[in-house]
Amino acid sequence: MGIRVCPRCASIVYGKKKSCPNCGYVFDEEKKLTTDIEKQSSQFLTKNERKNVANAQENKEGAPTDASANAVHAENVQETQNEQKTTKRHKHKPKRKHVAMNVDEVVKQEGIVAKKQEDGTYTIDTSDVTYLPQDASYSVKKARGEYTPPKIQWWEIYKWADLYLARRKIKKQVNKAAVKKPEEISYVKMFFLALFLGWFGAHVFYANDKKRGWAMLIMTVVCFSCATVIMKYSSMQYWLGTVVGVLGLILFCMWISDLVRILFKKFRFRDSKLDFIRTLDIKTRATLSKKYIDLEKIK
Repeated sequence: MGIRVCPRCASIVYGKKKSCPNCGYVFDEEKKLTTDIEKQSSQFLTKNERKNVANAQENKEGAPTDASANAVHAENVQETQNEQKTTKRHKHKPKRKHVAMNVDEVVKQEGIVAKKQEDGTYTIDTSDVTYLPQDASYSVKKARGEYTPPKIQWWEIYKWADLYLARRKIKKQVNKAAVKKPEEISYVKMFFLALFLGWFGAHVFYANDKKRGWAMLIMTVVCFSCATVIMKYSSMQYWLGTVVGVLGLILFCMWISDLVRILFKKFRFRDSKLDFIRTLDIKTRATLSKKYIDLEKIK
């Protein structure tokens, strides 16, 4: 049994019919499918394949006009574009990833007073600013990273003074490392964000310091809310005016200091600060703050 394709309506005709039952197109003896298509059953032929077969027959015999061929080609192009639109998905922009800085280079460039140990960590000697002898004893817990700082009673003022002096020296070195700009941050973007949206903490969010950014945003919202209430209720002008004045002054000082630091490239980045703290030994981290003892909690 032969299989034929009508070049006019692209319908499949079975048997030895001399004309198409749908459009009445008259077949010749030579109008049959090629051997490649005869191997497949007609039920597996898609609409596009039928049109391709019809186009092949038209080009071979020249029976239909050029206008019909152009129309079929336009339909194929339109269907292809529609399929591409349906299969196209929205691609989300990848999140900005922080690239850890090279601590060895930062220590040399910024002149940080830190000594590298055999295990690769850095230690900051505070014996020159403290008065009490340092605890240099070895313990298994300290080697495992389970160091617990000695507990200081409230009346031991001399120990509190030593802790304050040691912490101040460590903070000074940490702040030097925090000035190092991460590779994924641009000073130009940060400056314009601080200039136009600095009151809302946009530049701080960009620098990935979310705590300080939320603090600035909340203070700005509180100031605007209190100012709106003052305009409606004059009886609360004294108390709310004081709140607006204090928060506004704090915000203004933070905004000006950030602008100056960004302009002179002295802004302290939280990511750079944490990168340096992670390389310190556990005793130095414990002296700086108890929250830095566990490295997994430093985010």
